[in-house]
Amino acid sequence: MAYPQVSIIIPLYNKAPYLKKALESVCAQLFTDWECIIMDDGSTDDSATIAAQWISQQEETIRKRFRLLHQANAGVAAARNNAVEASTGDKIAFLDADDWWDPAFLQEMLIFSKHYPDAGIWGCNYIYYKPGKTRIGVTNVAYITPDAAWINYPKSYFQGTGMPIWTGSVLISRSIFKAMGGFPEDIRLGEDFLLWARVALQYPIAFLDKPLTYYNNASTLSLRATQQLHAPEHHMLYRMDEIEEASRQLPKPLCKDWKLLMDKLRIHGLMDYWLDERYHDAAEAELKKVNWSEQPSSQERLYKQPIGWLRFCKQLMAWGSQLKQWLYKMRYKDDCKM
Repeated sequence: MAYPQVSIIIPLYNKAPYLKKALESVCAQLFTDWECIIMDDGSTDDSATIAAQWISQQEETIRKRFRLLHQANAGVAAARNNAVEASTGDKIAFLDADDWWDPAFLQEMLIFSKHYPDAGIWGCNYIYYKPGKTRIGVTNVAYITPDAAWINYPKSYFQGTGMPIWTGSVLISRSIFKAMGGFPEDIRLGEDFLLWARVALQYPIAFLDKPLTYYNNASTLSLRATQQLHAPEHHMLYRMDEIEEASRQLPKPLCKDWKLLMDKLRIHGLMDYWLDERYHDAAEAELKKVNWSEQPSSQERLYKQPIGWLRFCKQLMAWGSQLKQWLYKMRYKDDCKM
């Protein structure tokens, strides 16, 4: 039996308003030797019904490439992992149900992978989409050599404008994905970062500086994992010791880059947890791991301000953000509906 070259994995949870655009972008791919596994993660809206109806309306050659599977709600990591288990392609690509691809994405990424067969991940640039704020996702990439696509992953992350490896813009071989253990299923925020970091610690990363995918930041705020405070055991920021430990086996300059990235993520990601009484102690323990001498002095001074004052400022910012989101929604309500 002949298997498709690429398995496309779409985790689905309550993304009814956006799903059709994602599926249409799959069907529009210039490269056609693919299968698409949609894993419904116990959606409580009509996402699964929309997916089933949409698939049934396609011509047979398209319809047979899709499979809609179901699981009890277990999170996006489990949905992706279980979909991979059900798939058959030698290479795997991931698309969230509210994002979409350029028609040339798979075609160009497969050509790219043939030029750099030793890569652990093949990634490309992307468009950060939000009405009124659309921009290129990644700038200021740190290349290891000027004449090739190999990048310094941690340096590209901490000196650039966005994640150099974003889940919707990667291609990875099945063998490496399985060797890394897939996405950590106990993590609710940053499960993708932990997996890509594990790969980057062991394999070179090839980056195609061409935006071929779209990161949709206009979807409903309540559906975004980043809008919630997750318990420490479910957050990537409390699981970075394993990354630091592995990075110590690398050459000293690269080890330093990994440390700078870990500390930057801690500083910028732990503030809300540090201000929250439930998670303050856990965040404080993580912040003690930061090498402040390598960070801007303003960052350390920020954490030394009276916590009561910072909590008050946070509340003011929350009110301001709510007002801003309301105004934004009113101005771009048609665009946000996709």
